Amino acid sequence: MMITMALRNARNIYKYPYLNSPIKISEIYSIRYYCNISKNIEKKISNLNICSNTKIEKSENFDDKLIYDLNTISDKSIPIENPALIASSTNTSKINRYFKDFMQLTKFKLCVLNSIVAISTYGLYSTELNKFLDFFLFFNGTMCIAMASQVLNQITEKHEDSQMKRTCGRPLPKKRISDKTAFKIFGGLWLMSAGFYSMTSPHAILFANFIMALYNMVYTPQKKYSNLSMHLGAIVGALPALLGNFAATGLLFEESGVLLALYVFSWQYVHFYGILYNNKEDYKKAGFKFISNDDSKIVFSYIQMLCAMALMMYCVYRLYTGKHKIIGPMNLALFSYFYIKSLIPVVKFIQNPQKFAKPIIIKSYAPFLIVLGSYILTAYYIRKEINEKIICNEKLNSNY
Repeated sequence: MMITMALRNARNIYKYPYLNSPIKISEIYSIRYYCNISKNIEKKISNLNICSNTKIEKSENFDDKLIYDLNTISDKSIPIENPALIASSTNTSKINRYFKDFMQLTKFKLCVLNSIVAISTYGLYSTELNKFLDFFLFFNGTMCIAMASQVLNQITEKHEDSQMKRTCGRPLPKKRISDKTAFKIFGGLWLMSAGFYSMTSPHAILFANFIMALYNMVYTPQKKYSNLSMHLGAIVGALPALLGNFAATGLLFEESGVLLALYVFSWQYVHFYGILYNNKEDYKKAGFKFISNDDSKIVFSYIQMLCAMALMMYCVYRLYTGKHKIIGPMNLALFSYFYIKSLIPVVKFIQNPQKFAKPIIIKSYAPFLIVLGSYILTAYYIRKEINEKIICNEKLNSNY
């Protein structure tokens, strides 16, 4: 009924062009515009028995109120075209597009997670971390090197990404960003990371670049030749926890840092297998050699996930009873609740891998974030105690 009414009004508007304010041709076809014309006005238009080919002059019989009503409706329903407004909206949409492409190219969210892992151990072990600036600089240095690594990875895998539904919309396969521009972004981010690190932990530059090289020169090429790349990827993903250790103390192996690295290492098996089995056909097309591509090896992936879940629980137990006691009773209760919820789809995974792959990914985040939050809170309280001791010492010295 509304469409019929709209089409009738379309005919009448062409028949009586003087009744309308200036509008674009594309706007004439707007059903929303025609439906705004009231039934009362439509009746009045139908009563005007005037030939459309004849130029109509205003006469005594013409309804002045009708003209006013129609002009008012057209003015309110369709805005007059403003070139400046259109140009600004176009520029805004371009900026939004560039921003989204940059976020996709650098895998910004994943880099934030990696950086939080690194600052968790950095804040825990850095005894000289008395200023927020040091914390800020190390976080940004880790973010920049992580984003640079992801840009380099997408340049290397541009062809494979174009063959998969999951990644074909990325800016490089769609040519929204050229390889030359991507290399410039990589170079800029790499230089920025070196600059940030040099102001707080210069020795961290070497280890951070080692992680980037391992990711792009060992793990990435290995994906095409062997499913052992899964294990290499888990090792690379765990190294940011040791990066925080190294930046803070100059040593790689500290108990709490190693336990966090082991937790991240085991967490990645569960997380990666959820992604792999959810997109197994895509990975086959791209030619990646993952264990998920071979249905006969599903038992091996299932056993690996169960072992990873057991290792995660062991790490949390050690963090609860260890030197720093990262996990407190409240955190342990929360972790246990979400850990059990994440364990259920893993146990059921063998029954229907495609069905339980996505729940495994989603439910793996909560216990992981609780562990990271526990590290950050512990680091905060350690910093607070250090500052209080410094203040007390200063007061004692001033009294003497």
